[in-house]
Amino acid sequence: MDLNIRLPSNADYWTVTRKIAGVLHDDDFLPNASVDPMNFRLRFKESTVSETRNSGGTLTIPNATTATKFLRWVKDHPIKIGRDKLRFFASSARPGSNLIETLRKTFYTDPDIEEEHEEILRELEDRFRVEAVQIGLFHRTSYPDKGALGPRDFSIEWEKICTGSGPSGWLTFKYQHKYFQITMQSISETYGKAICIEFASIQKMAVGYDPNPYICFDLLYPPTFHERDNNSESWRLTSLEPSHQAISQYAYQLRLLLWSGGRNDVMKDFVKMCRTAGLTSNITLVQLYGDVQIQASRSKLFSRELIHRYESTLLRIKFPWPVTFQLASLLYNGVLHTNEILDLLPSVQEVYKAHLDDIQYTGDLLRQFHDALLVKAERESPKACFQRIFKEAKPMGARESHGSLIRAVHVTITPTRMHLQGPLPTQSNNAIRKYKGYDDNFIRVDFRDEDRFPYKRNQDVDDVSVLRERVGDVLKQGISIAGRHFQFLAYSTSSLREHAVWFMSSFRSGGEMITPQKVIRDLGDFSALTEQPSKYAARIAQKFSATDPSVHIHGHEWEPVDDIEYIEERTIKNDDGCIEKKQIIHCFTDGVGTISESLGQEIFETLRNNESRLEENAPLPSAYQIRFMGSKGVVAVDKQLDKNANGIRMRLRPSMIKFRSLAQSEPLEISEAFRYPKLCYLNRPLVMFLEDLGVRQQTFLDLQNAAIAEAQTIDDSLEQFRTVMETHRGGLGKSFDITKILKHFEDDGLDLYSKNGRPGVDNQFIKQLRNVARIEVLREIKHSARIRIPDSYLLVGVADEGPAYRKAGYQNVYELPAGHIYACVQKQGDTEPTWLSGSCSISRSPVTHPGDVQRVRCIGKPPEDKLCLFSHLVNVVVLPSVGTRSLASCLGGGDLDGDTYSVILHEPLLPTQMVTPASYDSLPPRKLLEGQLIEEAVCDFIVEYIHSDVLGLLSNRLLVIADQSKEGVFDQDCEHLAELCSQAVDYPKQGNPVDLSDGSLPHPLIRCKPDWQSAEVNEPRKTDYYKSTRALGVMFRDHRLEVDGALPKMEQTDQPTEPLLSDPISLAYKDRIQRHIGTAIEPSEQEFLTTLFQKYVAELSYICAIHTLSNSRMIRLLEEEVVAGTILASCKNKRMRRDRIERVKVHSGVIVKEIRRDLEAPGYRDLEKLAPDLRLAEQLLTLERAWQAWAFSLKLGDEFGANSFGLIALKSILDCLDGLEGRKSFDKVTEEEDTESLDFDAF
Repeated sequence: MDLNIRLPSNADYWTVTRKIAGVLHDDDFLPNASVDPMNFRLRFKESTVSETRNSGGTLTIPNATTATKFLRWVKDHPIKIGRDKLRFFASSARPGSNLIETLRKTFYTDPDIEEEHEEILRELEDRFRVEAVQIGLFHRTSYPDKGALGPRDFSIEWEKICTGSGPSGWLTFKYQHKYFQITMQSISETYGKAICIEFASIQKMAVGYDPNPYICFDLLYPPTFHERDNNSESWRLTSLEPSHQAISQYAYQLRLLLWSGGRNDVMKDFVKMCRTAGLTSNITLVQLYGDVQIQASRSKLFSRELIHRYESTLLRIKFPWPVTFQLASLLYNGVLHTNEILDLLPSVQEVYKAHLDDIQYTGDLLRQFHDALLVKAERESPKACFQRIFKEAKPMGARESHGSLIRAVHVTITPTRMHLQGPLPTQSNNAIRKYKGYDDNFIRVDFRDEDRFPYKRNQDVDDVSVLRERVGDVLKQGISIAGRHFQFLAYSTSSLREHAVWFMSSFRSGGEMITPQKVIRDLGDFSALTEQPSKYAARIAQKFSATDPSVHIHGHEWEPVDDIEYIEERTIKNDDGCIEKKQIIHCFTDGVGTISESLGQEIFETLRNNESRLEENAPLPSAYQIRFMGSKGVVAVDKQLDKNANGIRMRLRPSMIKFRSLAQSEPLEISEAFRYPKLCYLNRPLVMFLEDLGVRQQTFLDLQNAAIAEAQTIDDSLEQFRTVMETHRGGLGKSFDITKILKHFEDDGLDLYSKNGRPGVDNQFIKQLRNVARIEVLREIKHSARIRIPDSYLLVGVADEGPAYRKAGYQNVYELPAGHIYACVQKQGDTEPTWLSGSCSISRSPVTHPGDVQRVRCIGKPPEDKLCLFSHLVNVVVLPSVGTRSLASCLGGGDLDGDTYSVILHEPLLPTQMVTPASYDSLPPRKLLEGQLIEEAVCDFIVEYIHSDVLGLLSNRLLVIADQSKEGVFDQDCEHLAELCSQAVDYPKQGNPVDLSDGSLPHPLIRCKPDWQSAEVNEPRKTDYYKSTRALGVMFRDHRLEVDGALPKMEQTDQPTEPLLSDPISLAYKDRIQRHIGTAIEPSEQEFLTTLFQKYVAELSYICAIHTLSNSRMIRLLEEEVVAGTILASCKNKRMRRDRIERVKVHSGVIVKEIRRDLEAPGYRDLEKLAPDLRLAEQLLTLERAWQAWAFSLKLGDEFGANSFGLIALKSILDCLDGLEGRKSFDKVTEEEDTESLDFDAF
């Protein structure tokens, strides 16, 4: 109901709002304390008389009864502004239904937030006239040893004059969207250009007079460029004009000349507005006075002539690829400009000629030089830095690929630049593995926005043209890097989600030319899919999935077997309005087959041989995720196959076979071996949905309290330290075997602190490692609601094979009933399995619909008097194969080709309300356009996918609306978003994008976002968020979770003050080691250890430099972060953060293995194959080297890399002592003698 208001002419909007709220939210209008305060909408009418600020207003109250009551109340108790009364009258106009619905659904928010926000916008309304826009780079022309070091110079590489006949230039603050905007447009022009500088991209700003006022922006990454028309429509550009495009790869810093208009306070006004916008809290703002100014000149550092001279010089010298690539990275990454590289080339050539026998040496040296340039002293010139690194560097040795990894170059392509990294350890795949020795010919290419985050959809700006140019053209035409041309090859399903693909340069092998077309042709027969681009590419992607080869399977060893299905007859009305019958097939075995127990054992043994350290007492996996020929999915162990006399060892279903393979036999490629049950955690979507399905808020708070308490116990003992490290995200510190080292300490009588006669191992580094782990666990609780659920597991789904065997004629077969599941778990260290029984819930992440969480029953131990096909399975969840719809499809459209399911038995978390699962009809696969080539169509699909990758946007919007609406996840907008999410999940295969161009994306109900969304935002503005009353909000505001990612400072010691090897850890093992290798245990191979340590530190430094989440060259990972295998910095994109963390784990895992192998005797990896006397000699030599390396690390104190280098040596010592003292016998290998299998989760 609308009420008209007669207001005093000078009444303030926010004062009136508070006065009305004081009445409507009083006890007289609230039936009880549990009822939320009523929302309302106040609007002022703008006065047409200049002296009067307003001419009345309208108050909308969503409930007519409350509005009538309010009218009666204010008649008896007038609301006053000063001495003036506000007069309210019933309006004859009816408010819009959308407004009433919004007010009913949304919560009232504090007007203080909006008032402050409006005040800031008002203060930032002014704009500044720009006389010239200059793009270039900051550089130094000299490096004096002494005296004052002035500001860097600015080299103008491109300029646009905005005076006279040129366009008008204006600089404005866009506070709402967090960027500066520079517009350039003539009055007579229909189109204008704009430059947008994100606040987050600004590292420093400097203001001064030269003699006109100027602003310099020192940017972390380039601004974005736009074209705008007079209708305010805007679209992205890769450059402002051809002359700008020529230098955009190399230069992106900005300098603006402002028009003062005779005023002396232009810069003062600008600085004041920067403070109002909150920029000075995290951006350095330098005000220059007098003669100290940033000098600008037109140095033409990236002129066509200079670039040509650089390229022709490289062609003349003919460096090999490892060298030319590193030189290109120095230029393309903006580390050096052309003159600096040309000045350096003679020195590089000299080094190269001196090391012709080691083709990798010069490339490795340049990579270290690249790293050193980012952190060198300002007074050190690039040439002096190179000479220093050359003197310090040692040969890195052969850099071989490890197991399923290759060393690949990574290229990031943004709208204006190409950024080069590597070579980096990268997970290989079946397709690339065939070409061993040609790693240099395959590169990984990521498509990113300027900030090197994935492209994000902007409703106000059309970015399709940029994507077509910088993604589509690159895919279709290829890219040239350092003299090599690379062409698009393929992508894997997971890499597509990361907007990453494989490129390759053609090469000759075995007398034939290997091209991208040849590689794809040899993978299989895809002819049946050439009319469906997305599905064609998805099937090729199978061969590019990260896998490890295992047992070779021949054609006579496997057979197809029918899927278990239920056919539903539906009566529908067709497009013509006629009634017709339609068959809907529900598949219970979608993506799952079986293997014999003996084959499962062989697979496991093969994986053990590929990676010799497997967890002790690891149970034989009951299931594997596989890729084989043209098939993909999961295979579960079926003991009945071992009784089959026809030699069949594997059965695959039609739902698993995606294309026809040309090979008669192939290795069975393993994507994952499901050895142990994964822990089950809450997450934000699950919390939001469970709360609306009847779970009390207190339940979530109780679980959070327990999780926080456990994280805080990390300082209590070695056992608690190990527990926290072990249970977080598959294990912190896995690459360095931290938890195994801690377990050794416990078993050997050590503790964290000295007590009860047990020596304490704690030191500064271990303290910092615990701090990293504590912060990581607490930030995951705060930022993601990631809390472990008791008595619950995350298990891969497989099907009950009972109905298939009954159909085949078997008698007395047990079949899992509908609404029931089977789950049996055997955790690491368990000698016996545990059968789960009782009522539980089952779900699959991400949850987007209330029906995605279902209540079912775990049957416990299956009956022994019947043939049960799954009774031996552990660490999987078996779903029923009977009923009218598969349980997997009810859980967010899941299947059984590798999906994992949360099985929750914690009773307080079980939903009390059940909702029918959603059922969304999949759209048919998109067809090839007439006349289009399939290869071209795949490239267009990738462009469209990046543009239409909106699953994150949709799921995030769903949670925000659920938080803002009183109807929660049952809001109709949330249901619509759930349907869109389903379509977005199918998009990579079906090729049908979610179309949001018609305004179908529901808008948030209010401007402000819930406060729990501010978690990963640097310097969140309080005017952008409201206090959420949902469980997520209450959990987020727990003061014990206030961690900023900064570690407390520790005392640093350059050299140990105590005698060498007198620390508690050394003393604990010194006598045992002396019994084996004697008393001569001081380091004797000083040169070997120095070289080995330098090799390790060079790689560790590179890891710390390139895997950060920041674009700042000065931000690096801590050594403790690398050891723990995490990144503490905040990141607005969780997918990117997870990806970077995985890269840290993989990269650090490789260097750790390399150092361990360098410490080991030549035959240490094959001890079981050696005679006893040779075996002992190899063990003793390895122990002696490791002990010397440990002592060497202690000597270095807290030097960067020393502590983690010591951990590597310590783990080798402990392994050797185990072998020598009988903890691990090499005489007889038993089924229980596993130490660690491949860490598939890290890939």
